[in-house]
Amino acid sequence: MGSIRALAAQTPLRHAATSLSLHKQCTGQMGMMHAARQVSLAKSVRLTTQSKGRSLCVRVQASPGGSKTVSQNASSPDDSKGANWDKEWAAADKLQKEGTVFKVKVEMANRGGLVVRLGKLKAFIPASQISSSLLAGEDKGLQMVDKMATLVGQTLAVRVITVNAEERQLVLSEKAVATATSMTSVQVGDACEGRVQSVADFGAFVELYKGGVASGVEGLVHLSEMSWDRVANPREAVKVGQVVMVKVISVDVKTQRIGLSMRQLMADPLLQTLDTLMPVVNLADGLQANMNLPPFPDLENICEVLLAEEGVMKVTPMRQAREDKVVSPDLQLWLTTVELEDGYNLLLRAGSQVQELMVTTPLARDDFKDVVRRVSSKICI
Repeated sequence: MGSIRALAAQTPLRHAATSLSLHKQCTGQMGMMHAARQVSLAKSVRLTTQSKGRSLCVRVQASPGGSKTVSQNASSPDDSKGANWDKEWAAADKLQKEGTVFKVKVEMANRGGLVVRLGKLKAFIPASQISSSLLAGEDKGLQMVDKMATLVGQTLAVRVITVNAEERQLVLSEKAVATATSMTSVQVGDACEGRVQSVADFGAFVELYKGGVASGVEGLVHLSEMSWDRVANPREAVKVGQVVMVKVISVDVKTQRIGLSMRQLMADPLLQTLDTLMPVVNLADGLQANMNLPPFPDLENICEVLLAEEGVMKVTPMRQAREDKVVSPDLQLWLTTVELEDGYNLLLRAGSQVQELMVTTPLARDDFKDVVRRVSSKICI
C-alpha cells in the first residue's frame, strides 16, 4: 500500500514535467515558425492583375507589434528594368499641363486606335482623336482597322489629353494638334463648304473643307443655326456625309471650339428688301403702287398691337400695293432691311395686298425682331 501511495504521489509530478517539456518544444517551434513567417512576409511577391493587364509588386512587412504594412508599386506593361515609373508619369503629367506638342512613332494599331510610346510608357491614341484626313485614304473600301494599320511606322505630332497613373491610362491626341494648327486659318465670318461628320440631339458636327480638301477642323452647327424655321430633330435637317455650306460665327482657340451656322447663309424670311417686295414703279412685273386701294385688312388693330409693345413709339402706315397673284392667303409681317434713323420698316402681306409700315423705336434690330415675332403670334399670323 505504501508503494502504491508513493507511485500515485509521483505521477502528477511526472505529468507536470512532461507538460513542461512539451510546452518548451512547442514554444521553440512556434518561435521558429514566427521568424520564418516574418522573413516570408518581408519578401516581395509579384502578382499579375488580369483585368488591368499589368504587374504589381506587393511588399508586406510585419512589425514587432503584429501589425502589417502593405505597399505596392505598379510597373509598366513591359516592366523595363531600371525604369523610374514615378518619374515617367510625372513627366507625362507635366506635358499635359503645359499642353506640349511632341512627336511619337506608331508601334501598333487596332480597331480602337493606335499604340505608341512616350518615354518608357505605352500610350494610346483613340480613333476619335485621329484626324479624319489621316484615315480617309484613297481606298474608300478599307475597314477602320485596316485604315489604322496604314499609320503603323508613321510619326505623328500629338499632345497628352489624359494622365491617370493609378489606372495606367495615358491618352494622346493627334486631332487636337491638327485642329489647333488649322484653326489659325479660320476666321469669324468665313463661308465655306463642309461635310457632316456626325449628328447629335443638339446639332451637327461639320468638318470644314478648304479648296475641296478636308482641313481636319470640325465645328458645331447648333440646331438653332440650322434653319430659320424651328428644327426639333437635327437628323431630319441633315445627314451624315451630306455636303453643306456653313458660316463661321465663333472661334475659341483655347477650347478648340468652332461655332458654325447654316442659317446665316440662307435668306431670312423676316429680312426682305423693300425693293424686291414693293418696287414703287414696276408695272411690268405686275406690282402696282396705288394709294387708292382699300384699307389693309385689320390694319388698325395691327397698329395698336405694335404700339402696345415696350419701346415702340409710333406706327405710321405708308405705301400700299397689290400683286397680280396671291403670294400667301395668310397674314404675314416682314421686317425689311431699309435703314432708318429712328426706326424700321415693316411689310404687311395678305393675299395679294401689301402694306408698308414705318415704326419709330430706339430698339436695336435684334430686339425689334423679337417684337415682330411677338406681334406676329398675337395677330395670328
